Amino acid sequence: MQLFEDAICLVFFEIELADFAGKHDRDRLIRILRKIWMKMSENGRIAAQQLAKQLPNKLQNLFDEVIIQAG
Repeated sequence: MQLFEDAICLVFFEIELADFAGKHDRDRLIRILRKIWMKMSENGRIAAQQLAKQLPNKLQNLFDEVIIQAG
């Protein structure tokens, strides 16, 4: 089940995040990304960090902030 959860989160990051980010304010995005991050396994988080390197700079910075806050 965890693998399925990770896959859903990764698909969201890869395909939907850019459009989603354009429709929501920064604070809401951070809250949502933090919730997604907490659902993911360690392997899923590693994959997400690799995927984040391909995102536009603005989203990379937001993603990095979420990771730092999650500790």
